[in-house]
Amino acid sequence: MKTRSLISLSAPELILSVLSYLDIPEILALRQTCSSFSQITRDPSLWMTLLRSQERDFPMPPDIPPTLSDIMSIEPAVKNAYRVSRAWLLPRKQTPFKFQPRLGEHLLRVEMFLDRWLLAVYTEGFIRLQDTSVTHSSADSLDPSLTQIYEISLGNGSKLLDPSYNPFRWLKDIYRPSVETVRAINPQDELSLWNGIVEIQFMGPYLLLFKTRSVEFYSYMPLIDPQAPKLAPLKHEFSATTFRGVSFSQVRHHLLHFTDDGSYDEEVHEYSLDAIAFDVIQGLYRYAIAVSIPNQNSPPLPRLEILLLGTFSMALNTHTTSFEPPRGTFNVGARGFISAHRLGNQGKRAVWVERKRGSTIREVQVWDHLQDDHFTDGPVEMDGRVVHKVVSYDLRDDIVHCTLGESTGRVVLGCRSGDIFVINCI
Repeated sequence: MKTRSLISLSAPELILSVLSYLDIPEILALRQTCSSFSQITRDPSLWMTLLRSQERDFPMPPDIPPTLSDIMSIEPAVKNAYRVSRAWLLPRKQTPFKFQPRLGEHLLRVEMFLDRWLLAVYTEGFIRLQDTSVTHSSADSLDPSLTQIYEISLGNGSKLLDPSYNPFRWLKDIYRPSVETVRAINPQDELSLWNGIVEIQFMGPYLLLFKTRSVEFYSYMPLIDPQAPKLAPLKHEFSATTFRGVSFSQVRHHLLHFTDDGSYDEEVHEYSLDAIAFDVIQGLYRYAIAVSIPNQNSPPLPRLEILLLGTFSMALNTHTTSFEPPRGTFNVGARGFISAHRLGNQGKRAVWVERKRGSTIREVQVWDHLQDDHFTDGPVEMDGRVVHKVVSYDLRDDIVHCTLGESTGRVVLGCRSGDIFVINCI
């Protein structure tokens, strides 16, 4: 006569509640013990609970199903997110894969879409679209003879594997007419020549201008619709940094209700994002940027908040609890410089490339927000982990571009020579 454990005799709802506190390997090990546990560990509600728990900490794939209808998609996604989280900070064992053929000699930019599709743009005019999930896929490319706008259809990728399918759909050509009207935002100040624009990002009705020494917000809606309400410009100045590059996460939007002593209840739109900015001397800075905009031109007024979350110091010791580090303590014996960096689309992982001072070694370092976000008493030193090294005397092997698929752990490196390499996580 077979005996059954006390837990196996419990109500299924209680068992599922207990299982939701276990790690993925423990659940899979329990599945192998008996038929009843094999059945209950396949319950869609269990894996949806685990998925919702992971979403707080891990970057999730963009194609996750929103309901319990497809357990065949949910369970593999949860298990893959767990595997990537365990391997993300570890040295890569696989040899980087090089995309062939090389389309141009000078890479202008590389971007990852849907954590899978790599878009690379060359100064020669070539555009490369590559599926990074498979190493044997061919690249779709085009060579525009003039300035053109294209739409690229990605979808689930099944069509892109068909050699006869062209994902690039022409939208329009851009010609410069003999007479044209330009509507422009032209902020004037005496420091404008020393405070150039590094990157631009749409945030609701504002344009975020991340500049060398400031962050500025300007409303662009009156340029499109003269009847639109005019919003006051917002500005934050950095007192001790000179930024040369920045990468953003995706913009998040929340509708809040603001109450002031119960006198009124005002809807406020909050747009926020994370950013990692690069100072060529001091290193990397991680910021949280948020702008709050009321529905009407009444209190509360639009407000800009910028919070320094962490730093990765290079020549300066920027690990400090103050908002801005002091300038002027240059250390000759410190690290070298950052040649490329990128924050993931969800703002939870990042990658950067460090070139050591007086060395031919290029170190690829990765970062995870779980390393830092448990600290609440001010900015912390970002703990970059070296996962790959490139040793070469050839300056053409310098890594000048990088990007990543957050949910897959895949890192893409672009060299000065135009070569593109992919490093898989698992």
